[in-house]
Amino acid sequence: MVLSKSTTMKRFEELFIDAVRAKSTVRRTPPPGECRTRSGALCPLCFAGVLEYDQEQTIRSRVLKQWWHEAFPDVPLAPLLPSPRGRFYRSLSKRKAFRRGRVLTLGLIDPDAGDAERVLEIPRCAIEPSEHGILYEVIGAWLQRPVASPLHEDLQYVIIKGDARERIVILNVRSIDAPVVRAANALSKAVTASDPNVRGVFLYEDASDGRYYLGTQSSGTPGRLQRLYGAGTLSHKTAGKRFVYPVLAFSQINQSMLDQLVLTVGELLGLPVQGTLFDLYCGYGLFGIALAENVKRVAGMDISPAAIDAAVNIAQHLDVKNARFVRGALTAEALVPVMQRSGENDCVVLDPPRGGTAEGVIEVIAGRRCRGVVHLFCNIDILVQEAQRWMSSGYRFERAVPLDMFPGTATVEIAGLFVPQ
Repeated sequence: MVLSKSTTMKRFEELFIDAVRAKSTVRRTPPPGECRTRSGALCPLCFAGVLEYDQEQTIRSRVLKQWWHEAFPDVPLAPLLPSPRGRFYRSLSKRKAFRRGRVLTLGLIDPDAGDAERVLEIPRCAIEPSEHGILYEVIGAWLQRPVASPLHEDLQYVIIKGDARERIVILNVRSIDAPVVRAANALSKAVTASDPNVRGVFLYEDASDGRYYLGTQSSGTPGRLQRLYGAGTLSHKTAGKRFVYPVLAFSQINQSMLDQLVLTVGELLGLPVQGTLFDLYCGYGLFGIALAENVKRVAGMDISPAAIDAAVNIAQHLDVKNARFVRGALTAEALVPVMQRSGENDCVVLDPPRGGTAEGVIEVIAGRRCRGVVHLFCNIDILVQEAQRWMSSGYRFERAVPLDMFPGTATVEIAGLFVPQ
């Protein structure tokens, strides 16, 4: 197998943006209030405002084939799997709080605005559930009341997690003190009165600079979370199983794709097998629990204590007896004892964050010579360098399946199968 050696190869994101700009006509005109600022300007943050989903998918498929031919000319690539929900799919959204004199405004950040942050007040976003937009309008109006003044200095983000069935609201604040709690409780009552499907409202204490909506902790230990109202869990049904997970646990943005994602991983791994499935960066155990009946045992690992606790609870509730989950940072040193007895009958699913795996992780896994590894890439532009590490460690890039996990954006999820040479 040959990997591209080109040093001038464009990133997938650049190719996709160029392809969108090259189109001579724009098919979509958003309805009033959607994908536009209050002044009427089109939102520049995604492509849902200018493209219908079928048009976007056609462009993505064409660009992906072009990029893949240059990057991996000898690796078979399956057709792009579309999202059941091409729009209004995101199960997490956020708005930054901006202070303009005495007025507190909620908006999206324009990353191209330079050093001076530019707020984009978008009432409705075409890739977020409409229920999220309605809630942001309710919260934004309430923040103009005098009772909201304790939040004006401390509120950094408003985060909504959930879908059309159920939602949780999180207020990211610099500190949690008595005035902030009183104001937040008043806001919580307004939110729940306007939307009966809000399951919970929380304060999240974050003393960082506010660049990240849930802080900058890298240890897996979250900031302080204080419940104002209701439950602290959300749920979805995937592969016929109900997954109930805590509000701070990582969850996939596009839950309409989860059945297809789990099915794809199982098919690439050639399940069932009479060995162990190592579910690394397992979160609350989505792959391990969904696929447990197809393997002898499951061993899951993740850095988040909330996610691991959820995985254990879900496995117990669903009577999945062959799954074990442990908390730990996914480092080469930590993986050695976890995988010391693994071998040719075992398989791995690897779902790291956008930045990829830590140094030595791929090499430790490859050293165990498991029969197959499915490596998931939510950032396609690190795929070449990560694949090179697998190949240098004695594995072959067997084939890949692209999944349209992030409609409206300039990226695509890749499920890559790596097998021993």
